[in-house]
Amino acid sequence: TSASPLSILTPREIDVLIHLAQGYSVKQCAKALGIGTSTAGNHKSRLMKKLGVHKTVDLTRLAIREGLVPEGRGPAHPPRVHDFEQVG
Repeated sequence: TSASPLSILTPREIDVLIHLAQGYSVKQCAKALGIGTSTAGNHKSRLMKKLGVHKTVDLTRLAIREGLVPEGRGPAHPPRVHDFEQVG
Protein backbone atom coordinates (compact mmCIF):
# COMPACT_ATOMS: atom_id res chain seq x y z
CA THR A 1 0.00 0.00 0.00
CA SER A 2 1.20 3.50 -0.68
CA ALA A 3 1.43 6.14 2.02
CA SER A 4 -1.18 8.85 2.10
CA PRO A 5 -0.05 12.16 0.58
CA LEU A 6 -1.27 13.68 3.85
CA SER A 7 1.60 12.02 5.72
CA ILE A 8 3.97 14.79 4.57
CA LEU A 9 1.76 17.57 5.96
CA THR A 10 1.91 19.18 9.38
CA PRO A 11 -1.20 19.11 11.59
CA ARG A 12 -1.72 22.83 10.93
CA GLU A 13 -1.46 22.31 7.17
CA ILE A 14 -4.13 19.63 7.47
CA ASP A 15 -6.33 22.04 9.44
CA VAL A 16 -5.95 24.60 6.64
CA LEU A 17 -6.58 21.95 3.98
CA ILE A 18 -9.82 20.87 5.69
CA HIS A 19 -11.10 24.43 5.80
CA LEU A 20 -10.13 25.24 2.23
CA ALA A 21 -11.71 22.01 0.99
CA GLN A 22 -14.96 23.00 2.66
CA GLY A 23 -15.11 26.26 0.77
CA TYR A 24 -13.48 28.66 3.20
CA SER A 25 -11.46 31.51 1.74
CA VAL A 26 -7.94 32.02 3.08
CA LYS A 27 -9.26 34.92 5.16
CA GLN A 28 -12.12 32.83 6.60
CA CYS A 29 -9.73 29.96 7.25
CA ALA A 30 -7.37 32.27 9.14
CA LYS A 31 -10.20 33.61 11.29
CA ALA A 32 -11.54 30.13 12.07
CA LEU A 33 -8.09 28.87 13.08
CA GLY A 34 -7.04 32.01 14.94
CA ILE A 35 -4.05 32.70 12.70
CA GLY A 36 -3.12 35.60 10.46
CA THR A 37 -4.34 35.79 6.90
CA SER A 38 -0.79 35.79 5.54
CA THR A 39 0.05 32.75 7.69
CA ALA A 40 -2.97 30.89 6.30
CA GLY A 41 -1.92 31.90 2.78
CA ASN A 42 1.58 30.60 3.44
CA HIS A 43 0.15 27.29 4.64
CA LYS A 44 -1.97 27.08 1.48
CA SER A 45 1.08 27.75 -0.71
CA ARG A 46 3.11 25.08 1.08
CA LEU A 47 0.22 22.61 0.83
CA MET A 48 -0.03 23.13 -2.91
CA LYS A 49 3.72 22.79 -3.38
CA LYS A 50 4.02 19.67 -1.20
CA LEU A 51 1.03 18.00 -2.85
CA GLY A 52 1.94 19.08 -6.39
CA VAL A 53 -1.35 20.83 -7.12
CA HIS A 54 -1.98 24.23 -8.67
CA LYS A 55 -5.64 24.96 -7.89
CA THR A 56 -7.78 25.03 -4.77
CA VAL A 57 -10.23 22.65 -6.44
CA ASP A 58 -7.43 20.07 -6.64
CA LEU A 59 -6.82 20.46 -2.90
CA THR A 60 -10.54 19.89 -2.37
CA ARG A 61 -10.56 16.76 -4.51
CA LEU A 62 -7.58 15.38 -2.63
CA ALA A 63 -9.18 16.12 0.76
CA ILE A 64 -12.36 14.31 -0.30
CA ARG A 65 -10.40 11.37 -1.71
CA GLU A 66 -8.41 11.09 1.53
CA GLY A 67 -11.56 11.20 3.65
CA LEU A 68 -10.84 14.53 5.35
CA VAL A 69 -14.13 16.02 4.22
CA PRO A 70 -17.25 14.39 2.81
CA GLU A 71 -18.45 15.47 -0.61
CA GLY A 72 -20.86 18.36 -0.49
CA ARG A 73 -20.09 19.49 3.06
CA GLY A 74 -20.31 23.25 3.25
CA PRO A 75 -18.39 25.64 5.48
CA ALA A 76 -20.50 25.23 8.63
CA HIS A 77 -18.12 24.07 11.34
CA PRO A 78 -15.39 21.91 9.86
CA PRO A 79 -13.48 19.53 12.10
CA ARG A 80 -9.86 20.16 12.93
CA VAL A 81 -7.18 17.54 12.47
CA HIS A 82 -7.17 17.10 16.25
CA ASP A 83 -10.70 15.71 15.96
CA PHE A 84 -9.33 12.72 14.06
CA GLU A 85 -7.57 9.84 15.74
CA GLN A 86 -3.98 9.52 14.67
CA VAL A 87 -3.53 6.37 12.63
CA GLY A 88 -0.11 4.85 13.07
